[in-house]
Amino acid sequence: MALDNNIVTNSNAYKYDVVRLDEEFEQRLISQIPEGLNKLEIAMFIYVKLCKIFTYDEEFFLHIMGTIPQRNMSSMNHTQLSNLSRINEDNNSIVCWEFAIIYGKILKDLEIDSYVYDSELFDIKPVEVVDEEEYFVQRYGKWHPTFGIKIDDTFINFSFSAWHSDLSLAKNNYMVRDITCINETEQEKQAITDAITKAYSYLAPNESIKSSNFDAYVEEYEKSSSSVQVPLSEKMEILLEKIKESNLTGMDMLDYILLLRVLVFNPREREDNFKATMINGTYPEKGIHKPIMVFTLNDTSISNNPENNYYYIYNNGKALIPISKEELQSGFSDDRFIYFREGSRISGIKER
Repeated sequence: MALDNNIVTNSNAYKYDVVRLDEEFEQRLISQIPEGLNKLEIAMFIYVKLCKIFTYDEEFFLHIMGTIPQRNMSSMNHTQLSNLSRINEDNNSIVCWEFAIIYGKILKDLEIDSYVYDSELFDIKPVEVVDEEEYFVQRYGKWHPTFGIKIDDTFINFSFSAWHSDLSLAKNNYMVRDITCINETEQEKQAITDAITKAYSYLAPNESIKSSNFDAYVEEYEKSSSSVQVPLSEKMEILLEKIKESNLTGMDMLDYILLLRVLVFNPREREDNFKATMINGTYPEKGIHKPIMVFTLNDTSISNNPENNYYYIYNNGKALIPISKEELQSGFSDDRFIYFREGSRISGIKER
């Protein structure tokens, strides 16, 4: 899939003249870049570093999932360009377009070009670069950015998302995977992988990089499906121990739990014995909206024997808290719990 170099050019690369970042934050990042890195390695270093710093805003995530209208949100600062100057290590809650523009602005100051662009449906290849003035005046805060950078003749796309994302993977030292080389030559793809690996070697020198190719875990399970399997109760203990050991919070922790679920439980178990459903947990008396996770456990079959279901809630703590079916249903009945507009439903629990 070759890139048309007439679409992505030096002349339509973003200049970011209207963007103001926290200068101290940017300079600290730049000062941490190791000496001797080439431009691709610098770009990957900054990307992984930002993934380790930033976390996706929980409340805005709930807004995107259709459970909070704008009028009920505590802040809509994420839609304003002026919010970018307040983001740093301490004020690190962001959304997708903020990550893209902060990353792009830093790269521009390091003489690496980047673009927001339109693409064809189901194809990330650029068909037109969005005029910079149009993006910042009309689209910023309203439109999920399709973002890429160009180094020499290599064009690299980044997919910024709220969950199953590089924000969580990087913090846990898994290989980031929301990066795609448009030109797709083996040499270029290997160069990107090598640059990411080098970034981790500086940012987490005493840790090994874990694979985020989760299909490989499924394949490994299928190969060993005839062998003796670890009991569900033991797998639960493994997952709970990992939760206790982690220092993550918010969306990063929820994402990590979903990752652990893939690594600890096999595909059949995730479907029929240990299901996870993310919902909105609303606390009206405190004016708080948070994404929480409900787990449905069943030693035999969630779908075939729902009368034997057990329910647990994870809500930013260090454990899964048991909850009765009646209490869970009551939460949906009085709007303390709200299903996402598009998302899975909990077995045996009706909507309001």
